[in-house]
Order: sequence, then structure tokens, then C-alpha cells
Amino acid sequence: MKKIFVVALFLFVATVAQAADRATVVLVGGAGSDTTHMEYLVKNIPNAINIVPDRLWPFSDAAADTWRKIQESDVAVDGKLILIGHSFGGLISRRVAAEHPEKVIAVITISSPSGGFWACPKWIFRPGDEESNVPLYVIAVYKEGLERWFFRGPNDGTVDVVSMLDTGREAADSVVLAGLEHMEVLRSKTVADIINHWIEPFKGDASQVQTAMVSP
Repeated sequence: MKKIFVVALFLFVATVAQAADRATVVLVGGAGSDTTHMEYLVKNIPNAINIVPDRLWPFSDAAADTWRKIQESDVAVDGKLILIGHSFGGLISRRVAAEHPEKVIAVITISSPSGGFWACPKWIFRPGDEESNVPLYVIAVYKEGLERWFFRGPNDGTVDVVSMLDTGREAADSVVLAGLEHMEVLRSKTVADIINHWIEPFKGDASQVQTAMVSP
């Protein structure tokens, strides 16, 4: 009986330690998103669940909602977090990372208007993470034939590449992909492959990664 108790205790401690080491990937949707928009990316990262926060802006409130939803979800958050945000979701992810640097170990933005949106000044879109040390990765996309007077060159039909890359802080890595519109990027195998490549060093054993999707 004593041996059984010791073995059971060992397994319990090992399980707790493993949970503390796991990285949880949280996918954060953009304006007008619902739980269907990131289904392709969710399916390409194991153990996905969907979470829908309540607000989009200001970023402080949206970040608070997002953080609360993550805490209330079934996903394990004993370990670290990797945030992946599309469009406005990228700005929210950056704000969450700035407020919880002890938890967030990386942020990836996809088609995110960091440098302003159409005729709006860029300061409106700064998430307040200029001093953050959390690594930031940026995916920018564009498609030919979508040029309009309010875009600064190549764009995805919603955000121009200049804005996507104008993060206001140094990025650990960035990539610009051609041939994708603002929502098409979420169904791109190339984008999924890039994300998986970037998060690999952070997540350790892939079998331990859990994924959540947050969509304002």
C-alpha cells in the first residue's frame, strides 16, 4: 500500500510539473470575428477551444476581457502563453503581453494595423507595449489590385503593409506574403507553417500544447 501511495504521489507531482511547463497558444480574432474565422489555424494547433471576449477597444478594456476569458476557460494557464492575434486581435494580444509579461512568452500578429488604419492617426492603434521585452513576430500580407487612395501602397484590402510592419517596437522576426487578402490569411497553410515554425522553440513538446481562440 505504501508503494502504491508513493507511486501515486510521484505521478501527481509529475503531472503538476508538466502542466506548469506547458505553453498555451491563444488565438485572438479581430473586429467582427466569431469562433469560425480562425478554424483553419485552430485545427492546425492541437487541443483547440474557442473563447469570445466582450470588447474590442480601448485596448486596456479589451485586454482585460481577453485575460478574464482565458482565466475562465477550460484551457490550462498554469504554464506560459503564446498569443497570436489577427487584425485588431494582434493589438489586443500585444497589450495583454505588456500587462502579463510573467505569463506571455511570445506574440505573433497577423495583418495587424499597428501603424494606423486608413486616415486615422497611428497613436490610436498603439497598444502600449513599447517597453515590452516579450518577443514580437509579425506576419504582413498583401494582394495585387486592391490599391485605394487611403492605403500606403500594397495592402490586404483592409490594412496596408506599411501599417502592419510599423509596430513601434523591434520585432524578433517578420515576413511579408503576397497573394492574400485580410481574411484569406487565416486559411493559409503557409501562414500556419510560419506560425508553427516560430512557436516551436517556445512550446517544447507539441503534445503538451493547448490552444484557445479569442475573438472580440
